[in-house]
Amino acid sequence: MPPPLLSTLPARARLAFPIIQGGVRRGLSANSIQSLLRSEGLGIRRQSLLDIIRAERGIETASSRLRAMRRDFTPDPRRLPDALTKLRRAFSFQVKIRGFDLSTGEDITRFVSVALDDPLTRAEIENIGLGFIEDDMERYGLAVTDVILDRGVKAGVEGTLL
Repeated sequence: MPPPLLSTLPARARLAFPIIQGGVRRGLSANSIQSLLRSEGLGIRRQSLLDIIRAERGIETASSRLRAMRRDFTPDPRRLPDALTKLRRAFSFQVKIRGFDLSTGEDITRFVSVALDDPLTRAEIENIGLGFIEDDMERYGLAVTDVILDRGVKAGVEGTLL
């Protein structure tokens, strides 16, 4: 049973992960991401970079299926990609919540993580994410206009749960 990808990488590669993740989401090439990392002083081995990019692109591909799924359907756990990190639960979903700031009227996008042991329908996952925002309105100050299931991963091989 292999460990999650990020736990096998050097500390510098783990530190660069959020930048790589953002680059993949924006559709940047591996060379562009590597240049960006170097400019930030976080140069890593090319092979480590490519491993992270491949894994992240797999998650992005699966995530596009989640966004297009009907709200009354449950995501198939067998089709969810393995998490790159250890998870506390069997599944972790990221819910994208869009709205506007109540005081300034500025458009805001927030991401909420929903960790579950049993898969729920897309609508139930989105409602849990929305509930986190609504429960702490003082902190977020957000009038919600849109809630979308953005991505999801599973804990993967046995033993990757924290």
